[in-house]
Amino acid sequence: MLRKISDVKDFPFSDESNCYIEVHNDGTVSNIPHKNRGDLSYLQEAYVRTADKTSKLYVAWPGKWSTDLFFIDDLAAFANAFGLSCDDDDSFPSFQWRIADYDKREGRSVWVDIMFTDDSEFELSQKNIRMFAAFAHKHLGWNIAVSKGISGGRDYMTGEHRQTITVQRNTLAASSGEFILTKNLETVS
Repeated sequence: MLRKISDVKDFPFSDESNCYIEVHNDGTVSNIPHKNRGDLSYLQEAYVRTADKTSKLYVAWPGKWSTDLFFIDDLAAFANAFGLSCDDDDSFPSFQWRIADYDKREGRSVWVDIMFTDDSEFELSQKNIRMFAAFAHKHLGWNIAVSKGISGGRDYMTGEHRQTITVQRNTLAASSGEFILTKNLETVS
């Protein structure tokens, strides 16, 4: 029975026993490797082809008694699970950033406060941090720790929407800045 990924909460995309299958529009079928860090380029290429609608992506998820086949209809969840770079960069709002006041200015990583625009309802979470990390790496050159956690949120007294993340210190070019997403995806920082 064919199921959809969107029907499963927290699908285990990175499970090593999964088998990713890409069916191209010409009928060609390919296996997509995903177990090693070097396989990310294959996943990225499959993601792009699927987003461009030149192929469809499936995953066989083996269970104890049977294997289920899923159509990957939630490409954002797939991309986020592997930290893939997405072409729809406008899914993240503009923001200001600064090194957090309580950072000790030592060590390999640094706490960075992200202040999203006032009208943004966007929240960083464990569900989208990998995608945001790929986005920030692409546009700002940051290496964000995706397993360290995220703190903060909206301060209802001041209205400020601030979240704190951990960034590799030597990838920051300054101690503060602004990221403004324009129509043609240019940045100002």
